[in-house]
Amino acid sequence: MLIRPWQKDDNQKISSLEKECFSDAWSQEMIESAFSSPHFSGFVICENQEVLGYIGGQILFEQGEILLVAVDKNYRGNGFGKSLVNALIESFKDRGVEQLFLEVRVGNSVAISCYERCGFERIAVRKGYYADGEDAIIMEKKL
Repeated sequence: MLIRPWQKDDNQKISSLEKECFSDAWSQEMIESAFSSPHFSGFVICENQEVLGYIGGQILFEQGEILLVAVDKNYRGNGFGKSLVNALIESFKDRGVEQLFLEVRVGNSVAISCYERCGFERIAVRKGYYADGEDAIIMEKKL
């Protein structure tokens, strides 16, 4: 497995994975827009040059936010998500980020567990955050 920076050529595959993984997936246009931002940073995990997972975030001054993260369903349970989160954490640390935030569905216990293993703590709940009415847990990690 190889973790490398997210490149523009990855956007189409990431868009496909996003649709496979989420009922409320980001559109291709949203992914392109986020990727084009000077505040964006991301990584992909690959095998034989095929993207199997991705993570993307943004930096605003000393704060960072994880925006997107997913692993192909056929490759889950191998620690790829944790590896991607840790790659982004290290990159953000190197760029002076002091706090990292994310939102995750209350019902996504696998993701919540992964984030907690990476040192994130639950700090709040956003009621009805997702389009289907599910709440989001806001998590923070101090870097």
